[in-house]
Amino acid sequence: MNLIYTSIGYNIKWLEIVVLLLNSIEKYTIIKDFDFLIICDDNMFNYISEFIKYSTNYSFNIKIHNVKKN
Repeated sequence: MNLIYTSIGYNIKWLEIVVLLLNSIEKYTIIKDFDFLIICDDNMFNYISEFIKYSTNYSFNIKIHNVKKN
C-alpha cells in the first residue's frame, strides 16, 4: 500500500485544486492501490470532511488529518 498526500490551509479555493488532482489521478492512474491523505488545519477540516463524505466516485481511499486535533 502506498500513500499520496497534500496539505490544504487558509482558503477553500485550494480544495478545488485538490479535487482536480484527485480527478486526474482517478482518470489517468492505472494502479490505485494507495490512500490519499489530505492534511489540514481547523479552518479547512469541516469543508474537507464534507467533501470526503460525498466522494464515492474514487477507487482509492481519501483520508483526512487535522494537525490540531489528531
